[in-house]
Amino acid sequence: MFRKLSAKISLALIAVMSLLMAAFTIYLVKNRTMETNRLILEKGIAASTVGARITGNMLDSIIDNGIFSIKEVFDRELVPVELPFTITQKYRDAGVEPKDLSSVQKYHYASGMDSYLENLVLPVEDEFLKDPQFTYAVLVDINDYPPVHNSIYNRPLTGDFGYDRLHNRTKRIFNDEVGIKAASHAENQYLLQTYRRDTGELMWDISSPVLVKGRQWGAFRAGLSMEKAEKAISSLRNKLILIMGFLLLIMVIVIDRVTVAMLKPLLALHDGVAKVAKGDLSFHQAEVSSDEVGDLAKAFNKMTENLKVYIKNLQETTAAKERIESELNIAREIQLSILPKIFPPFPGMPGLDLFAVLKSAREVGGDLYDFFAMDDDHFCFVIGDVSGKGVPASLFMAVTKTLFKATAVKDTPPEVILDKVNNELSKGNEKAMFVTAFFAILDTKTGVIEFSNGGHNLPVVIRKDGSAQYLWQTGGMVVGAMEGMKFERGTLTLAPGDRFFLYTDGVTEAMDENKVLFSDERLLRELKLLEGLPVKEVLNRLLAMLVEYSRGDQSDDITMMLLEYQGPKQNWPSGEHSS
Repeated sequence: MFRKLSAKISLALIAVMSLLMAAFTIYLVKNRTMETNRLILEKGIAASTVGARITGNMLDSIIDNGIFSIKEVFDRELVPVELPFTITQKYRDAGVEPKDLSSVQKYHYASGMDSYLENLVLPVEDEFLKDPQFTYAVLVDINDYPPVHNSIYNRPLTGDFGYDRLHNRTKRIFNDEVGIKAASHAENQYLLQTYRRDTGELMWDISSPVLVKGRQWGAFRAGLSMEKAEKAISSLRNKLILIMGFLLLIMVIVIDRVTVAMLKPLLALHDGVAKVAKGDLSFHQAEVSSDEVGDLAKAFNKMTENLKVYIKNLQETTAAKERIESELNIAREIQLSILPKIFPPFPGMPGLDLFAVLKSAREVGGDLYDFFAMDDDHFCFVIGDVSGKGVPASLFMAVTKTLFKATAVKDTPPEVILDKVNNELSKGNEKAMFVTAFFAILDTKTGVIEFSNGGHNLPVVIRKDGSAQYLWQTGGMVVGAMEGMKFERGTLTLAPGDRFFLYTDGVTEAMDENKVLFSDERLLRELKLLEGLPVKEVLNRLLAMLVEYSRGDQSDDITMMLLEYQGPKQNWPSGEHSS
């Protein structure tokens, strides 16, 4: 009976699996093809928009720093560059027609801006070509003139016309329809065009407008070879078909053998269940297999053992609870150990004083703060509050703190740092956790703070004259909730003696026994009353006040940071971190 049953099961399973695997193979090939094209498009869009933003900011900076005026930056008058006689003579000797020489003709801006852009833009363009899928990534003005091309297209002229036309493309005007359209469009964030390059290669050209002082200067073009993508997709399709065919063959053999072997212990289990049904609780079922049938045998054996070990399990559960509490205390110590504890952050160095405190509502919490020197002249500080409580929040807090420190590299604006941290935290964030965060960079020479706010409480600016007010212009979405969110940058200038106070909502939302909040208004009032005291004493007094206000019934983590700018200083330890 069981032998016949195994044959029926095998045939049914083989038929079903054959259909499923065939359908899955077709679906997977189509899905991978669409997904690959989508990823390539997203990659191109990201490259063009990021390149446009970076180069636009560079041109803005050129104007802001007085290197070139707005008029010079937007002066698109080009001056022809005379090609070396030895090179043109080789072209003529090779029979190149004079009209074809225009395809290697060189120009430069009348303003002299080319040489400046070469050093500034070339590293940005070349960074994109580290991805082998990109064929080019280039800044062009509105006439599709590239003042500097990728390094692979900046090779010296050799006199070989075919080689030079392909490998020396910088400072040329191509005058093709795709290039002009890419350089001049401004209606959308990006423009996708498909065309065949002069090499015959099928390309996706994705361009984004470059804005300088609110005006379109040109575009940043990213070119991706679709022939490479098609080869990758074709290779993937062939591999999937071979793999699925091989798996199907193996599955046919395995299904037949497994069903036969599986049903043998099923008969033995049937006999054992009959004995247990008669009341023989001392019966021990032989565990002859490790599959679901074996699991059933183990379950029957376990059923008779549970009554004997119930009391013992209760004692072990109590001990385990005590062990968990001990481990949570250790986790709290580990969590606090990753926060900076050296105050001020660089002892003995003039220019800056800072102090911070963190008091968790539970054994572990989700608040965080950090500070470190980005370079000799820029000091970074951050404060954050993770959604939720307990161990998940503490783990999310540790990851967030690590991401901020890893992402805050030299010359990176605060809003870009928040963008990157947000995207990293959003990946695989199945629990939908998020963090409110305020990240700032202080220029220790000028007192200028550049900051970006990810949905965090409004900081307080305390001037040397004793006045204090919230930094109302800050705002923004929380960090980690959704990929692709964009954050804004704000600026603030501190004069020597001014202070900057940051905190989490555990401060203003602390409640007394009547559920009355400590409130934003009272925080501002208390900060004014504590004006003039050392930064450490200010925070210690505030913390004692909050503990007294809540009568020890702390409902949320409390974190505060107070920074005092004391004026320009010299010789900060480059790259040194305090934690």
